[in-house]
Amino acid sequence: MRPDARSSFSVEVLPPSNLFLSRFVRHFYFVRGWTGREWSYVTFPELTTPVCLIKNMRLEFSKDDRQIRSSYDRTTAPQAKIFARRSQPVLVTLCGEVNEVAIVFHPLGLNQFISGTYGAEINSSECFFRGFGDALDRFLKELFSLETNEERRQAVESFLLRQYVGFENCKLEQALSVLTDSEDQCSIAEISSQLEISTKTLDRLFLSHLGVTPRQIRKIARFRRSAELITSDGTAMSLTDIAQASGYYDQADFIRQYHQLAGAPPRRFLMHTSNIGGAGMLWQMLDPVPCCPKTTIHTGSQ
Repeated sequence: MRPDARSSFSVEVLPPSNLFLSRFVRHFYFVRGWTGREWSYVTFPELTTPVCLIKNMRLEFSKDDRQIRSSYDRTTAPQAKIFARRSQPVLVTLCGEVNEVAIVFHPLGLNQFISGTYGAEINSSECFFRGFGDALDRFLKELFSLETNEERRQAVESFLLRQYVGFENCKLEQALSVLTDSEDQCSIAEISSQLEISTKTLDRLFLSHLGVTPRQIRKIARFRRSAELITSDGTAMSLTDIAQASGYYDQADFIRQYHQLAGAPPRRFLMHTSNIGGAGMLWQMLDPVPCCPKTTIHTGSQ
């Protein structure tokens, strides 16, 4: 596609319209348009699991997996990509046409729609996600023949309902609930004891179905809680209050964790990071958004 063929660039975030799916999917986002030149942004560690459905986009990953480059390639067929939970920021660079639909699952949400485990999927030697089976290729052709984001949302929801297999593990769900509660300071050993399982068993459950250990989940949960408070419009909380509300031990711990997970102290993170539409999509734009002023970045309603 030539740059003048589509002069706008948009990011739209929509929640699930299906109440059943909303238990497992936080939101969908749709990125479409022509960047006109290289455009970069940084994403940060998150509890959710994005599965990105893409067309004519060739992805390249750095050796340390901290940089992703997407280039327009009309010979690249529609594909799906799953992104593992990371403990450091990731630099994303877009070049050329972007045509992407992302399904952002709640922490255990993806497990409801695949026959294998999350851990097996992210550790697969294959570059692209095959967890939805043979039905995926046919669905992707259908999806990218649709023009509007609303049509694409409805198509994705219908596909997910057909894929639903169900998943339940009470001990894992209870442990996750405690670890993501900023007011609960139980240690990993205490949580294991309450659930009557060993810490090794708890580690195995988390690695299998969430891809990271309980300790890493707690660290990311505190970061995401504080980051969403920091970037919320109209917040009157001080950074000290935010640190306390997010479960950090003290201000020094708060700053130390931000250097690791965000690559910057909290105040600098606040100055440069956007919470897109208040939807919890934390992106740090490194360049002006392409094709301004026709770019639209917004959230939609159900």
